[in-house]
Amino acid sequence: MTLDPAADLWCFRNSAQVFQSKKYLTERDQELVKSLGFDDDDDWGGSCYGMCVSVILAKNGLFSAQNYTGSEQSVLHDLQPTPQVISMINYYQYSQKSAVFQQFEQYEQFTPCIYRMIRSAGEIAHGGSPFLSCIVSEKDVKHAMVGCGSEQGNWKYCGKNWTDRVLIYDPNAGGIDADRCLYYDADSFAFCIPYYDVEYSGAEPPKSLYFKVCCDMDILNAAPYPFGAPPAAGDADGDGAVSAADAILLMRYLHGETVLDANAWRCCDLFADGRLTAGDLSLLKKQLLRRA
Repeated sequence: MTLDPAADLWCFRNSAQVFQSKKYLTERDQELVKSLGFDDDDDWGGSCYGMCVSVILAKNGLFSAQNYTGSEQSVLHDLQPTPQVISMINYYQYSQKSAVFQQFEQYEQFTPCIYRMIRSAGEIAHGGSPFLSCIVSEKDVKHAMVGCGSEQGNWKYCGKNWTDRVLIYDPNAGGIDADRCLYYDADSFAFCIPYYDVEYSGAEPPKSLYFKVCCDMDILNAAPYPFGAPPAAGDADGDGAVSAADAILLMRYLHGETVLDANAWRCCDLFADGRLTAGDLSLLKKQLLRRA
């Protein structure tokens, strides 16, 4: 599961030159973002989270370059920053606002997070998945990166000698760079990221440093991007057919008994008014009666 820069990483960087000054979404993806209740801000403030999550999900087989190219030989690195690719990355950038990810961010503690980062980095060589790491430092660095392995050596940064480091894919660099790796002490949990001037002594968790690690695909893919053609109107369960089961699922959603993913939500919005109401359920029932 170690990331191959020539296959598993985007061939472009997280930069305004690539993404422009506005956060671009296709019309379909704008509808998806709105249906999920994510704030739809226009200014581009970075797409690092979207780039990182899409790399991790692609490495785990949750989507591939073939979704775009139709070629079995294509890899992520082959994909150019076309409007569709940029839109997909920005969709995942918005997905960090999902309730699932926000809840995860709120409750995870600092020291166990550092331990899990070190452990997860070591497990990649044995089949473990690359993982997301997010930092917010006292110097106002707000950034998402991907932990993609660990190694031992001899490095000197931040006035200290380090014998262990987590390899980091930084979308701002377009690859893996020594200054952007995370150097750590497994005994004290001290660490530093030289490029971003992030340093933790391993003592009391600092109030000014926010650091999170996420390895859970269910959290990172809480709002999966719908590749391919949209399913039929009313197909709430995504089985390719519209049936009474879809009406039951929509009714349960309206009663607050279940949730619908973005694709199902869009399919059930039969009035196309950006809301799911009893009116949509009524239209779905009429549709089923006409087919009976």
